[in-house]
Amino acid sequence: MKNEVSLEGNAFIGFKKPTFSAKLSSSYFHISNYIVGKPLSGLVPMTIGANGVKQYEALDFATILNVILETEVQLLDELKWRTQLGYNCGKDFENVNLPFMSPFSYQTSLSYLKDRFSADVAVIGNTKHKDFSPVYGETKTPDYVILNAGLGYNFVFGKNKIYTTIGAENVLDRFYTTYSDWNKIPRPGRNFYVNVNYSF
Repeated sequence: MKNEVSLEGNAFIGFKKPTFSAKLSSSYFHISNYIVGKPLSGLVPMTIGANGVKQYEALDFATILNVILETEVQLLDELKWRTQLGYNCGKDFENVNLPFMSPFSYQTSLSYLKDRFSADVAVIGNTKHKDFSPVYGETKTPDYVILNAGLGYNFVFGKNKIYTTIGAENVLDRFYTTYSDWNKIPRPGRNFYVNVNYSF
């Protein structure tokens, strides 16, 4: 197969005030010899749970469009609200959906920072994957929303600092899978973490 050759275009527009900022950015790709796998009918899967065997080929071309909107609001001196919305679309030369294109995604977070103490809470999710690509072996993926939260404190001992964070991911223990997970294997459930960073 020939090497992929990509032409890329980028554009963005931004707005910034002391307590509010927003940025809209977009990227467009025209990729010649786009390499992608397509399931072959009539062959027995080589892996338990797989849907078939894929043959990789180079398409004449494919196009991919990404659009991201980011905003940041300073609600209080110590409190900041961030959001990000994302849209992706990919088509092959026959206007068929490309695989592994994220559905509409979103995330929003509140961050609190005062003196040595910090806290944050975030909501992250995707809408239902309706523009999936059955031609390339994809199936529909449901929407999901997960909640993450964390606390941090900066201990200072002279010139030494220890920054500790504790938190939980997928706080509500949602069962979910994403568009990019092979064979719909679920993502981790509720889990906790502790980080300690020491500087001197």
